[in-house]
Amino acid sequence: MERLNRTSAPQAKTYTEKVIQFGEGNFLRAFVDWIIWKTNQKTDFNASVVLVQPIEKGMVDNLNEQDGLYHLNLQGIDEGKPVDSLEMIDVISRGLNPYREFDSYLALAEQPQMRFIISNTTEAGIAFDPNCKFTDKPASSYPGKLTQLLYHRFEYFKGDKSKGFIIMPCELIFENGKHLKECIRQYIKLWNLGEEFSEWFETACGVYSTLVDRIVPGYPRDNAALKVFYNRYATLEHILHREGCETYIAMKRVKTVRGGVEKWTERPLVSSLLFVRCEEKLLYTLKYDFETRFLYYRDLKTGRPAPIPQKQMDIFRIVTRTRDSGLEYLGESFPGLKTGDRVRVISGPFEGAEGYIKRVKSDRRLLVEIEGVAVVATPFIHPSLLEKIED
Repeated sequence: MERLNRTSAPQAKTYTEKVIQFGEGNFLRAFVDWIIWKTNQKTDFNASVVLVQPIEKGMVDNLNEQDGLYHLNLQGIDEGKPVDSLEMIDVISRGLNPYREFDSYLALAEQPQMRFIISNTTEAGIAFDPNCKFTDKPASSYPGKLTQLLYHRFEYFKGDKSKGFIIMPCELIFENGKHLKECIRQYIKLWNLGEEFSEWFETACGVYSTLVDRIVPGYPRDNAALKVFYNRYATLEHILHREGCETYIAMKRVKTVRGGVEKWTERPLVSSLLFVRCEEKLLYTLKYDFETRFLYYRDLKTGRPAPIPQKQMDIFRIVTRTRDSGLEYLGESFPGLKTGDRVRVISGPFEGAEGYIKRVKSDRRLLVEIEGVAVVATPFIHPSLLEKIED
């Protein structure tokens, strides 16, 4: 398939850069950027958007590879009639990573036709961090980055009040504009930016509260594997569930004896391994926030989270959901695993599982694999419960 870009899609239009957008996620692109696109079509607004990546790891490189173009599938009901449209959105002119391109980021403030600032940096994004410094390149918090940009515009245009910004945060918190404005005020005070700048911000810039008004399901989710440190399963699972993600930990029943009393307990089959089904961008965000708590298994070619094929995940769950005490983790790989006949279990607790029969510790056992992550052996399965999978 040919990559989407302005060469393969010459019908894409070019507009004047008027909007700075913090956040490159699905919601802003499917809602706010779509509104700008529709406004361009129906009026002489003639505006394009510069994306600013609010955290160090994000998606602007991917979007720049396709010149900011993407397709939007809009589904719903309009005036009582079903709608299912596919439209190419062409309002994003470019994306910047301020962690690599800080000077280019500040230069946005020097463009006289820039007028609007939009953001969606997650509910935790609008927060004051007293550890941020004005000399940071950039400040780590979104309000800190924004204050740096505003101050540069104030200085560049020598306090011209016609060069203020209209600022519309879209983070899903009550009175988001009020909270963002207060954070900026705190940075002005912390960094001693002066009364003149403070007065310019209060009178030349408007910071307005907004309310989200569109459901954006997002990009199809992939399965990924995480290695979680310091027994942080509960904390990470809580955050992932809050974001609407599915998680899975393979467990195994283990018999313990204490004081002569036998007791069955459950423990993770693979220490530190947590599976999650979520959008790739969320993993980058969490990795930034919890960098010492987990690693994701990477694709060695791209360095991105390695997607786990759904069939591999389904088979792994068929086997491990039994929590059988005879399950055994053999490592991230197994020598010669994919030699010989591939078989399917046709009956019993592992029915539906597929893998290879190998001898492990004197028993012939079924081995199933999540490639590059885990190989698990079942207990002995009688040959009558197996069938060969024909190529």
